[in-house]
Formats: sequence, structure tokens, C-alpha cells
Amino acid sequence: MKNSSFRAWFLSLIGFAACLGMLFYLAAKPGPGHKEKQIERIYNAVWRATIHCYAMEGRYPPSLSYMEEVYGLQIDKDAFIVEYERPGGNIAPRIEVLRINDDAGGRRK
Repeated sequence: MKNSSFRAWFLSLIGFAACLGMLFYLAAKPGPGHKEKQIERIYNAVWRATIHCYAMEGRYPPSLSYMEEVYGLQIDKDAFIVEYERPGGNIAPRIEVLRINDDAGGRRK
């Protein structure tokens, strides 16, 4: 009798550990919208730096490298391309973020 209750307890423990392991695996695995969220986060970081510069200096930043030097913006240039086009004057810049080696496209404004 003791042997069968121990076996049931042990099998329950193994089953619980397997379910817990699967849960952690699925939680750590990037979902289908992972790439789009990365692009959106980078776009938002560039936009926030742009607006911060506008608020501090009264003008939009002249370039992406200016925001990197002055405002500490960091972009993984091995994984993403950020196009920053400032038409001039008081017109908001056009920002586009593209993932390198990806067919998913990017985000534009």
C-alpha cells in the first residue's frame, strides 16, 4: 500500500514539473507579434528623443546621430535601420524603422 501511494505521489510530482517546465518555455518564447513590438519600441524611443529635443531646444534634432550623442539614444544597428528625415523648419521629421533581414516591413510616420 505504501509503495503504490509513493508511486502516485512521484508521478504527480513529475507531471507537475513537466507542466511547469512547459509553462516557462511558452512564456519565454517570443510570440508572433514580437518583431512588430521591437520595431514599435524603437520607433517610440526615437520619437520620444525627438520630442524631448524639441522641448529642450525649440527645434527638431538635425539627425539621428545628434540624438545619440546628445540625448543618449541607443539603437542596435546590427538588427535595425532607422531612417530619420527632417524636412526642415518646424516640420516634424519622418521616422521609419526597418528590421534587417526581415520581410515584415517597418513602421513609418
